[in-house]
Amino acid sequence: MISLYTHSNRVPDALKLFQVMDIAPDVSTYNSIIAGLAELDDGSFKAITLYRKMREMGLIPNVITLLALLPTCIGVAALNLIKEIQSYAIRNDIDSHPQLSSGLVEAYGRCGCLVNAHNVFW
Repeated sequence: MISLYTHSNRVPDALKLFQVMDIAPDVSTYNSIIAGLAELDDGSFKAITLYRKMREMGLIPNVITLLALLPTCIGVAALNLIKEIQSYAIRNDIDSHPQLSSGLVEAYGRCGCLVNAHNVFW
């Protein structure tokens, strides 16, 4: 239901459902909320906060989580988080994912870190 709301641009409704869930949210639920917030003009900081909460709960981000986070990093020029995403991807052997590599290049480029963007492919 949360995913349906976020895909229908009803992120506030998705957030309400998320907050009243009677079971602990899983990675997929967090991914939906993070991706939905990333689409909002003022959602970047909220998405990053939810990502941090997800990590505190011991949930392990997957490539979908990282792809959802990258636009939020661009929105707030969060270079440290982009580096954290890249480091996490390397440590967990998902850095070769083509969409993630492309997203990292774009994120670094938009933050003005062309050397880092170039190094994604080396």
